Amino acid sequence: LVLAPYLADGAIDQKTAERIRDKFIQMAQHPLIAAAFGQNAKLKTECEIYYPQSETGVVRLDRFAELPDAIYLIDYKTGQKLIKHNEQVQDYATALKELSDKEIQAYLVYLSEDTIEVEQVAC
Repeated sequence: LVLAPYLADGAIDQKTAERIRDKFIQMAQHPLIAAAFGQNAKLKTECEIYYPQSETGVVRLDRFAELPDAIYLIDYKTGQKLIKHNEQVQDYATALKELSDKEIQAYLVYLSEDTIEVEQVAC
């Protein structure tokens, strides 16, 4: 359903849609982050939260999934792994801790052409 409009207007072709769908499935089934893709998760994407310690005063979360016992914070990256990615997600987790008493589970998801790699971020 998510990809259908992009296929319909020609923004992506069928092969690209299948690769994207495969990435969604890989993430939804990954043992570390599957809960963030479940039906019980209250989901927000590209969610901005106020965080005065950041350069802009706000941080934008790629995926925020709230469950009864935890909040999952997922940030997507392409390319090589960099230390600054971990630092960025740690800042996001710190901002969330100020808003909620729930446990924060933070993850980086590195997307490549064929696979995903999920890395838990200490927070």
